[in-house]
Amino acid sequence: MTATALGYVGVRTEAPREWAGYAEVFGLRPEQDASGAVRLRADERAQRIVVEAGQPGLGYLGWEVPDRDALEAMGNRLDDAGVRLREGSTEELDRRCVDRLLWCVDPSGNRVEFATPVARSDRGFEPAAGMAGFVTGELGVGHVALYVSDLDASLKFYRDVMGLRISEEIPEIGAAFLRAGGRHHSLVLFDVGITGIDHLFVQAESIHDLGRAMDTARHAGVDQPVALGYHPPDGTVSAYFSSPSRFRLEYGWGGRTVDDTWVPGSCDDTPWGHEGLLDSIHEALAAGGRLGVPVVEATR
Repeated sequence: MTATALGYVGVRTEAPREWAGYAEVFGLRPEQDASGAVRLRADERAQRIVVEAGQPGLGYLGWEVPDRDALEAMGNRLDDAGVRLREGSTEELDRRCVDRLLWCVDPSGNRVEFATPVARSDRGFEPAAGMAGFVTGELGVGHVALYVSDLDASLKFYRDVMGLRISEEIPEIGAAFLRAGGRHHSLVLFDVGITGIDHLFVQAESIHDLGRAMDTARHAGVDQPVALGYHPPDGTVSAYFSSPSRFRLEYGWGGRTVDDTWVPGSCDDTPWGHEGLLDSIHEALAAGGRLGVPVVEATR
């Protein structure tokens, strides 16, 4: 048994409420819970992104499996590989809106969770800002791109132990793209010798939402460090925006879905745009993993 999607993502920032207004620029619906955390909704699920107080950066990755039996099988697979697993606490189950979760730490110190699907909300879902909505469902929340200090060790964990599959590799920039289900990739690993999160991607239903978000972000004073552009491997048109958690939000449209017949490197389209795309990696390397770079603090 392998994960079927990146079901949810936890992020941290010094002031979680800052994410509420920010998220609405892109059509996400914020809801604050009693703990002060902000749940961001992208569909009928109770949450897809959870924003908690803490050092800005990534909190955890939540990989979805279909049910408790599948979760047990995943736990056995990880246990057989010598991965130390813990049970999620009652508070964590409530925060994630799941029935059960197991968690561990990946080779770069990121908290990685495996859980049953996030519960559906009884409040329905209407995208903010009059937008069409998001491509989620069985494809999950989107994807996350991480800086890793040891690509080989990370691939051993995510590919060989967890069972994710390679969709693309770009040796020129030390990048590996991995998928869980039908989305071209749910995880990107950048081999840059430090740890951290580069960006979180969410996919709009309509290209018009992408244009509206760019206009709204500009009027709201949201920084857009990367220009509009096209990624050939996954067929996405997107732009990147600075977030309150000091990493970038990639907001895009048009990503392709693939299956086991997909051959890495088979896309021969030409990329365009995305000026400034690699600047954050260069800045991270120059800073040695400090100076505003969202280095991960592992939750152990």
